[in-house]
Amino acid sequence: MPVTLSAKISALVAGVLALAVLSAGVAVFSSHRLTGLMDHMVAENLSSIKAADELVIAAARTAGPCPYYILSKGDLTWLEEVGREGSTSGAASLLARAGEDFTRLQAAIDQQLPTTS
Repeated sequence: MPVTLSAKISALVAGVLALAVLSAGVAVFSSHRLTGLMDHMVAENLSSIKAADELVIAAARTAGPCPYYILSKGDLTWLEEVGREGSTSGAASLLARAGEDFTRLQAAIDQQLPTTS
């Protein structure tokens, strides 16, 4: 008995439908698995993300001579210029202390950096 055209088309349609159902099942499984992985990742790393965000906020709020020191890459000539412009002895003493602190900081950084030979 020969296979009719309608039987061939029906088999083809059934195959396509089976493939579509299988693809939908794989998509649902993958989506569920990915959701679980994302939940785990967020729960594990959320505290690190919050800490980094708070660090950025704290750095943005930093006022005073520290950003100038960082931007000047350790050059203290700007500090001397500000000290000459300072009108009060209190400001001059604060600037002198800041200069000493920056010098100690630079020495500590130099000690921590590996030497290249």
